[in-house]
Amino acid sequence: KDVADFVSTTGLKQYAGAFEGNNIDGKRFMKLNSNQLPQMGIQQFDHMKRIWKKIKAIQEICKKYEHEMGDPEAQLNLHAARIQSLARGKISRQRVEEIKKERKEKERAVLHDQQLKEEALNLVVNEGLAADEAMEEAALKIQQRARGMQDRRRVQE
Repeated sequence: KDVADFVSTTGLKQYAGAFEGNNIDGKRFMKLNSNQLPQMGIQQFDHMKRIWKKIKAIQEICKKYEHEMGDPEAQLNLHAARIQSLARGKISRQRVEEIKKERKEKERAVLHDQQLKEEALNLVVNEGLAADEAMEEAALKIQQRARGMQDRRRVQE
């Protein structure tokens, strides 16, 4: 459904059903190539070109994100396993607390990176920015939001 909604943002709503009918979900979307569009029923060259441009921009953002971050879920799971194995080894409470603090910081970083990815995808879809431009613009917007939150906290203190 999300992929079909995305296709609608290209101004070519008539192809939303082609994506739904071919069961194109998020994972399949990330593996699409331009040669598959005609097989899905998208025959008009200009339409293929417009849809492919948007798909490629989103794929580039996701690849860049994955390259920079690795797999955040795997990192968090590894960190949780580390805490459990250390706890079994009767380590000091102080070390367990340090590891928990590290995990919380990593979780915040993962959340920040997910927000960055979502913001960048919105910029590609809604404003037609290229992948690199969208990542930079998204990072700036998130930094501005963080500064605003810090300023509000200072005022409240």
